[in-house]
Amino acid sequence: MHGASMSRGVAYAELLVALALSTLLWLTVLTLFDRMQRLHRAAGRTAEVQWAARAAMDHLRAELRLAGLGVRAARGGDEVLEFAGPTAVVFRGDLDGDRPESRVPEDLLSAGGAVPVPVGNDEIVGYVLSADGPRGPDLLSFSADVVPGQRDGRDDPVEVDRVDLGQSAPPYTLYRVHVDNDPARYGSRGFIRRTPVIDHVVRFRLRYRDALGRELDMTAVGGEESAAARARRDAVRSVELELVVSHARGGGRRVRIRSSVSPRGLAFPGGVAR
Repeated sequence: MHGASMSRGVAYAELLVALALSTLLWLTVLTLFDRMQRLHRAAGRTAEVQWAARAAMDHLRAELRLAGLGVRAARGGDEVLEFAGPTAVVFRGDLDGDRPESRVPEDLLSAGGAVPVPVGNDEIVGYVLSADGPRGPDLLSFSADVVPGQRDGRDDPVEVDRVDLGQSAPPYTLYRVHVDNDPARYGSRGFIRRTPVIDHVVRFRLRYRDALGRELDMTAVGGEESAAARARRDAVRSVELELVVSHARGGGRRVRIRSSVSPRGLAFPGGVAR
């Protein structure tokens, strides 16, 4: 009897050990499964962000490569690059591909033909970051001949408010901005039109290079109208772009997209074949 009791005790102990090992095994399997699920979801989020970031970069590059298209005829001090900074850019070009005499409102922009104007206000395009709202502590400013309805050859101050040029408090939204063709809106917020391109941007950076590939320091240039600043913008021949984006729900790694573009219109303003 004593031996039988010991045998039952050993069997019971072995059962407990087996149950413990089985429970540990299942916990390990479940932990691994949960981790694989989380990794799978994170990979999916990363792929989603990567797709959105590439689409945004492709859109930006497609427009920036047209900078300077048809701009050679301008005589009112207008520039291809109206604003060139490390965290924002504003440029002009005949983005719709129409010659100025072929459509409204571009054919109404020159005052009696004395001031040739090849592009409409809506073809003065910029890319900037703002917090949700949009909100931002900075004012982006430059000068361009945008009013009155018929151009007079004199530059007018243009301001884009609520932008963040420092980019110290992400996330942001990357906005495409353009100037309105209606001169009656000049001076109001409605004069600057904003279109969101991509959300949850951590960083947007631009680098500018001259014809020899040397990087140009644009930190203090922006839209400054001094002769030195205008000469620095005029020297730009290529632009390098960096866009870093995170996911709205967190998880997954940040996606960094880098690209570069060398608009032929920067080297030959107005001379690009249509």
